[in-house]
Amino acid sequence: MAQSHTRADIMEQTTTYFTIDVTPPIISDLSVENKTYTQLDLPLDFTVNELTSWIGCSLNDEANLTLTGNTTLTLKEGLHSIVLYANDTA
Repeated sequence: MAQSHTRADIMEQTTTYFTIDVTPPIISDLSVENKTYTQLDLPLDFTVNELTSWIGCSLNDEANLTLTGNTTLTLKEGLHSIVLYANDTA
């Protein structure tokens, strides 16, 4: 007699675990302030509250630059702006 198999007999199961992280990293303690400086070399120090996969900045609305941590900005005289970005590892 042939053995019959139901669909449940040949079904395979896989479990996948994953994380949802909707909270972006927080950048704080930024050393550059909204004020006039009298030197051309400015320390750019900051803190990020979690592990990151990438940190970068845009200086004066230019293309993003990758940062590996705190650094020193060498600037020319005039008005400047900076935007910092951080991607978390999640």
